Formats: sequence, structure tokens, C-alpha cells
Amino acid sequence: MNNVGAEIEMNLKILRRRAAGPSVRSAATAAGRAGETATKMALQLYTHTEGTPTPSPPGSPPAKISGALARSMQRTPTVLPRPGVAESTYGPTAVYGIVHEFGMTIHSTGPWPLRNTATGQVFGRQVTIPQRAFMRPTVAKLAESGFLAEVIAAAFAKSLLA
Repeated sequence: MNNVGAEIEMNLKILRRRAAGPSVRSAATAAGRAGETATKMALQLYTHTEGTPTPSPPGSPPAKISGALARSMQRTPTVLPRPGVAESTYGPTAVYGIVHEFGMTIHSTGPWPLRNTATGQVFGRQVTIPQRAFMRPTVAKLAESGFLAEVIAAAFAKSLLA
């Protein structure tokens, strides 16, 4: 019976060590990958050509023109800031990604009006770009649907039992 107790104790130590490090890292990496993939998919919902009005309704992700915003999505390596905690982040590297996510008012820095060089359209001394969030709503939908929890649990269990 002592051998069984010692074997159980040894296996529990191994599981604790995996749970505090590799398994948590695997779960966070899977969550980041799921968020990145779902966000790229959300950015494909609407499309239009440059210089034409966006077909995406207010509150929806921005419509795709070239696909550069979706292609700019990058995930950082998962980090373990302390035992049992892992962080995985992702987001766009395109400068205008944050403008779409939160909206922004852009002001001319000189006496001339803002204009679209591709179309020649003149906007005036300032232009307000409405919020067309694509990151936060996507992650919220993943969490609300239960899919994110499933991805995290499956990755954690697979790594724990490896």
C-alpha cells in the first residue's frame, strides 16, 4: 500500500508542476489562437472597393478593402508572469486598427483640409471616424458562446495528460 501511496503522490506532483506551467501556457496559447482566428474571420464579413462607402452597419466590424487589417493580426508568445498564470495577447499591427476599434477624430495639422488622396474627396479641417470595433466584440462572442472555455479546457487537459 505504501508503494501505491508514493506513486500517487509522485503523480500528483507531476500534475501540479504541469498545471502551473506547461498546461496553463498551452491553454492561454489556444485561447489567443482562437481569438486571433475569430477576429480575422470577423474582418471578412463585409467587403467593398476603396473609395466607396462602407457596407458594414454601425456597430459592425470594418468592411474589408484589401485585407491588410486582417493580415496584420499578430499574436505574441505566451508568457508565464507567475506560476499558474499565463498571458497571450494578439492584435493588429496596422496603425489604423486602433482607430477602427475605438473610433477617433483626426484634426488637420495645418491650414489645409483633410483629404483622401486616392479619391480626391475633401473632408474639412477634421474628420470623425466612427468606432467599428472588431476585437472586443469577437472575444465577447467567443466567451458568451462557451467556445473559448471549451478551447481552454481541451488544451489544458491535453497538455496536463501528455
